[in-house]
Amino acid sequence: MEFTPILIGAIVGIAIGYILFSLLSKGKNVSKAEYDALNKNLNDSSTNLKLAEDRLKSQQDSLSHFSKKPM
Repeated sequence: MEFTPILIGAIVGIAIGYILFSLLSKGKNVSKAEYDALNKNLNDSSTNLKLAEDRLKSQQDSLSHFSKKPM
C-alpha cells in the first residue's frame, strides 16, 4: 500500500484548510487603530448625548417653572 496519495491528500487538505481559516478569520477582525477610533467616537457621542439630555431636562424644568407662575 502506497502512502503517497494519502500524504498528498493530507498536504492539500491542510493547505485548503489554512487558506479558508485565514480568509474567514480576517473578515471578523478589526484593526487596533480602527477599534480605538471607533471607541473614541462612541465615547464622544455618549458624552454629547448625556450633555444634550441634561440641557433638555434643564430647559424643561425652567419652562415648567415659568408656566406654573400665576399671572
